Amino acid sequence: MDRRRETSPLLRPDLPLTERGRLRCTATLAVEGMPTAWAAGDAAAVPDLTAAEPGKETAPNAQHAVRQAKVLADNVLATLDGSPLTGVPPLVRGIRRLPGLHKGVAHVYGRKLKGYPPG
Repeated sequence: MDRRRETSPLLRPDLPLTERGRLRCTATLAVEGMPTAWAAGDAAAVPDLTAAEPGKETAPNAQHAVRQAKVLADNVLATLDGSPLTGVPPLVRGIRRLPGLHKGVAHVYGRKLKGYPPG
């Protein structure tokens, strides 16, 4: 038996886990095979719908967790109302930093940018 399952009192042995011990989820944040069980944040292995290769998961970080929290709450309410569920919207790819003094750097779609935009 997986050691993570033995040591965590919060996980039931029948919940689907990844190799890293995260709960396998659908894009709607429902735990796979359990439509009334939900997960978000670093405990959830959520499919990355923007990944080029299938089977990739979103990173377990705060940026994804904050977005997932709203979707999870909306989907729990939708389940109670009998409304359709929504998936986590794709994260806009890109990281930027504005250190000040008219300087900036960005990493957008694999390209590194710095300085002023061409104009």
